[in-house]
Amino acid sequence: MTFFVDSNVLIGYYFLCGDRWGIQAKKLIGKSGVKHSSTTVWHECFGEGSAGRCRTIFREIKSEFYSAISLLTKDQFSPLDLYSLATEEEWKSLEIIQELAARYENDVKELVRKIRQAERKYEIDCEDRLTYLKKPAILVIHNRDIEYPATQRILDSVIDDPSDVTILLDAHHIGFTIPELDFITGDHRHIVQQKKVIVANTNISNVTYLDSI
Repeated sequence: MTFFVDSNVLIGYYFLCGDRWGIQAKKLIGKSGVKHSSTTVWHECFGEGSAGRCRTIFREIKSEFYSAISLLTKDQFSPLDLYSLATEEEWKSLEIIQELAARYENDVKELVRKIRQAERKYEIDCEDRLTYLKKPAILVIHNRDIEYPATQRILDSVIDDPSDVTILLDAHHIGFTIPELDFITGDHRHIVQQKKVIVANTNISNVTYLDSI
């Protein structure tokens, strides 16, 4: 089958260790064959300029790095204190903080230096993954210029999130020219649970929960 990827996949791949879907998204993007998505999904993730969910989330992660450095240098936090705080507040950078705090638990000065390095590397890695996604051989972004009112009414009757319906219609549109389209999403409540209705009334051949990748 050919994969249509929802925003969970693109955001998960972009952040990797900073997102709950990172591992599954990396596996999916790494599978052979071109993946497909829509301008709706792309703009939701990356927007234009400072817009897009990825930009908002990235600012949160940078804030976590700044907080870590501030706490360690000004408030005399120990590495264990930092790890405990990151765990309690469920920081997106927890995986990085955990590894560094354990490795440099007896050297706060070196830990601060390593966190600064990790922040810079994380930003570079995210941008490298975005550049990879922009390759047409990896991901093709489709624009839909046709409305499908009959199909939309059916989807609206079972899915209460208009943005999800819009993306499903995007995939339906792509399905006219690309057969055997598998819609990959991390949205179980709105989309995966309505798999039977979606497959029966659209050009989407299958709906797969990202957690099963």
